[in-house]
Amino acid sequence: MATLEGAARAEFDAYFEGGYWLILWDAAISDFAAWLVLQLKGAARLSAKVQAVISRKWLQSILFALPFMLLISVITSPFAIYIEFFREQQYGLMNQSLGAWLNESALVTLINAVIIAILFIGIHAAIRRAPAG
Repeated sequence: MATLEGAARAEFDAYFEGGYWLILWDAAISDFAAWLVLQLKGAARLSAKVQAVISRKWLQSILFALPFMLLISVITSPFAIYIEFFREQQYGLMNQSLGAWLNESALVTLINAVIIAILFIGIHAAIRRAPAG
């Protein structure tokens, strides 16, 4: 980085400084997506359906977490595709095709879904054990 000069240094600086703003926008868009799902009562309807079908609490957590996370991923996917694929290509940092990138992104989403489902089990267990009121 210290050896870069001129146009290469300006491009490097633009990439990283723009990245700071994208972190903020990514958080804002993710928060908005979660807020939207909650406002449209999607989470409440999903939770009610899962509770009506499944009696085991830990399984309810998983069956709630997976569709909830996937819905948030779908809502935020246009921004994710821009920052993780097109922007990287714009700066010459991506050598994958869109198809290869989508396959890799789907794998990451699947891994994240498993991790989030496990976290939801713990969060829901803590909520159930917390004293009421």
